[in-house]
Amino acid sequence: MKKRGLLLAFTGCLLVSANPLCAHAFPGAEAVFSQVENYGPAFKKAAKNISWEGTQLKVDGKTVDLSEYGALANQILDAKQVGNWVVAKVHVNPHHSLYCLYNLDIGLVEQTITGANLTWAGDDITTAVYSDFNTVYNFKGNVIGTTDGAEVNEIRLNEDGTEAVVTDTSGHTYTFEVDQSDTPLYRYVDYARTLSENSWKVFADTAPEDALALVVINPPSIANPYLPALNLVDQGATDRLYVIPLKDSVKVTLADVSFNPATLSFDPTGIAAESEIVKGKGDAWVLTVPEGIPSRCLFISSGDHAGAFPVTAISGATDKCSTFVTASMAASDVPGAK
Repeated sequence: MKKRGLLLAFTGCLLVSANPLCAHAFPGAEAVFSQVENYGPAFKKAAKNISWEGTQLKVDGKTVDLSEYGALANQILDAKQVGNWVVAKVHVNPHHSLYCLYNLDIGLVEQTITGANLTWAGDDITTAVYSDFNTVYNFKGNVIGTTDGAEVNEIRLNEDGTEAVVTDTSGHTYTFEVDQSDTPLYRYVDYARTLSENSWKVFADTAPEDALALVVINPPSIANPYLPALNLVDQGATDRLYVIPLKDSVKVTLADVSFNPATLSFDPTGIAAESEIVKGKGDAWVLTVPEGIPSRCLFISSGDHAGAFPVTAISGATDKCSTFVTASMAASDVPGAK
């Protein structure tokens, strides 16, 4: 799966980085923000005043020069609130804009996207898709589809953001699936920015009733500053595994395992790491995540209940990077349990 950048929701631009800004795509075209109503995170923080002049964006009295996020960015075309973000579109050239994502909770531009046709569902910018000439990307900057060669002219998302209908300049139409199953991760990041009770409730409401923790593997860069500090398990490894507990007190056991073909199960052979963590805090490790048979299993226990996650890629079909671990076994069956 090709890695690209990040994204936002306007028309006429593309390309992602860790800055804030945006621009336009075709000379004379209107700067249009494409949205689907009634979808997105709750407890939105309202910006009292959004204005701009040249490349200067002013939000509630604070001014940010968006030219610092793109050398060719020369004029803000539009800016509007999307959930707890202000999304600014800055002109770059006839085919690209710079989209700058200014977060209202922390008062900074946290992400930038360079491209075109940035489009999102409702009030949730993390559902966004965008284009770069004939290629369409999701919010993580991964490719979700391409045209037959003609430049993308328009992207429309369905109500929940899981389907993108794309039209190119030759008049051809394409439909691409968009995996939005990492919404719980983005809601946790919303919580981690503010540590507010309301934000935690929004995150917790995305979990099944028997969920013990959210497990994340190799998350997008926008989440990294808000996730637990990493502990080294495997020398030379580059994969990152995070666990975010939903219970007040959780024991985490990262066990070495071997696959037993006779029982079709994983037999523990040792303990790689152990910790006790509290709700919302989490733990994390740098290790090797195999694409095939797991060599480790993550056990999460709370009270008398526990769940297991064989450490391997969460999805081989999409770029999904997070999943909930639910209660499926007794805590007394966890390796090393006393």
